[in-house]
Amino acid sequence: MAKARTPRKISASVTPIDSKPAAEVKKASSTNGNLEDEIRWRAYELYQERGGEHGFAHEDWVRAEAEVRSRYNRTA
Repeated sequence: MAKARTPRKISASVTPIDSKPAAEVKKASSTNGNLEDEIRWRAYELYQERGGEHGFAHEDWVRAEAEVRSRYNRTA
């Protein structure tokens, strides 16, 4: 089984998802192709919320992906 991708470096241009209205995030992501960046950023936030505990990269990625995609589905 392939390992989940985790962020190695967060781009300065990527901001936390919750800092923007969902419609604004959807517009920016659909035009710039930043969906994966948003998922990566949210997974990193989940990692930080857990205190930086290792061993949960896959779970963080799956949860982040579900959260980000659900925002898109609500605003579509």
